[in-house]
Amino acid sequence: MLDKSLLGRYELVDPSKNHNKFWHIVFNATEQKYISVWGRIGKGSPPSKEYSSEEAEKKVKEKIKKGYKKVAGHEEVIGCNSIHFIKSILG
Repeated sequence: MLDKSLLGRYELVDPSKNHNKFWHIVFNATEQKYISVWGRIGKGSPPSKEYSSEEAEKKVKEKIKKGYKKVAGHEEVIGCNSIHFIKSILG
């Protein structure tokens, strides 16, 4: 299982390169899957993808290597009522 400290929202903001992106990964405790969403900050309807534990860990390390920084205050584990997660991403 992926270390819980690696879950959450990551952002890459660099105006000189026109980067204003986020990548957010959570653990769906109900379905026992990792789910990520990503896109430009402030834009709606982000795409999503499911990962195994190994894939999720690899992807988090990839994002950190690219310069994404973890942002505090975002959901990391969701359950059957995942609408709160979706609203936090779109809101």
